[in-house]
Order: sequence, then structure tokens, then C-alpha cells
Amino acid sequence: MLRCFCEKERHNMRNYIISRVVKSIVAIIVVVSIVIVMIYTMIPRENVLRNDEGYKKLSGDQRTTYVMTRFEELGYHDYETVIEMCTNESEDYDSCIVTGSEENERVAALYESRGYTVEQ
Repeated sequence: MLRCFCEKERHNMRNYIISRVVKSIVAIIVVVSIVIVMIYTMIPRENVLRNDEGYKKLSGDQRTTYVMTRFEELGYHDYETVIEMCTNESEDYDSCIVTGSEENERVAALYESRGYTVEQ
């Protein structure tokens, strides 16, 4: 038996295909989002740099700066040094980089108001 698709059946088939494509795209987005959340929340941060040769060679402030920079590169957080903060937000750079100065405290308060955690 030979049958011809009428316009209504073509319309239904087009809608079906479009809905399947949209559902597939949504499923891919959901799966990728779940994997990203799992990677960034379930892996302990201490284990991220465990086998890093540069991390093993450093100590003290150099190690802290290295860790914060690597975490920023990996997308865990935003990291700015005092020098970057003072360059971006202060008109008096020389007094800003002095820990405890009035300008330093002003810039630190500005960053804290933006949601940063400022540690000195």
C-alpha cells in the first residue's frame, strides 16, 4: 500500500525532530554541568598540587603565591596581589603598598565590599 504524507503528518514529524534535538542539547548541558560541579567541589584542593614539581621546590610566601596563582589558573577563585590591587584602585601607589597604611586599608575595604577575602 502506497501512502503519501499529508501536511499535518510532516508538521508533526518536524516538531518531533526539533523537540528531540532540543532535549538532547539540554541533556548534554546538564551532564557537563554536573561533571564540572563534581570536579570543582569534590576533589580536595590539597590534592590538586600534590604531584606538582614547582610546588615541592617552594616554601613560605613563594609557595603561597604559587598555590593561589595556580588555583586562579584552574578557575577555583580570583587572586590579586597587593601590588595588583594598588595598581588598579589606588592613586597613591607608594602609600598603598605599605601594610597598615590608610590607603592600603581603603583599598582592602573596597575589595572586601566586592566580595573578596583580603589576607595580609
